Amino acid sequence: MASRPWFLPLLLSLPLAAAVLFLDACLPVGAGDPERSNVDGKLAGVWVEVNEDGSDGDVVVMLPFDGRAYVMRSVKIDRTGGGARIESEGLYKAWLTTIGGVRFVTAEPLYAREAVADGKIPGLFIAAVELSEDGTKVAAKGVDPGFDALAPLRALPGHVSYEPPAEGAMIPTAGEATALLARVLAEHAKNPKLYSVTVTYRRATEKALFRILFETVTG
Repeated sequence: MASRPWFLPLLLSLPLAAAVLFLDACLPVGAGDPERSNVDGKLAGVWVEVNEDGSDGDVVVMLPFDGRAYVMRSVKIDRTGGGARIESEGLYKAWLTTIGGVRFVTAEPLYAREAVADGKIPGLFIAAVELSEDGTKVAAKGVDPGFDALAPLRALPGHVSYEPPAEGAMIPTAGEATALLARVLAEHAKNPKLYSVTVTYRRATEKALFRILFETVTG
């Protein structure tokens, strides 16, 4: 097994600010079972968002934690004014699962237990991911929490559009919600309407990584 690049732990260790992810949507449950997932080493590394004009955007670091899941860090970078500074970021546990012939990644905020203790229910981010044949690009399509078939999940805290249920309304359990999500993904995995946004990332070169480290630490 190839050794992991020395700079990945360094990028993961930069000071954390507010949490943010590359896809701005959240659901109360994740896709698949992280205990049955397997890490794909081809997704490990540093990924830089490709903006519409071809310029660099935000950064996502994927580092295998074990054979099942990744530690994922997302960094939102403000590049206005010719410089670069970290605007906000987040740290997540991420895992893969294939449903309906499509591979999905679920990202669970690592501050979840602390948030629950404070009475807040953090949401999970889910996206379909497709790695290019040469392994240099990833297309990530965020699952839209507003998709009609996922409407029952809005009754659960953690949904981006959480709506307190009416008195007496049936509220799905976590198990029922997970099963519903799995059914919807299986049925609509290849339906473009299931997704809210597509973000393309390119694998960062070592030269680009040095630039990112320098700009965000000094900027």
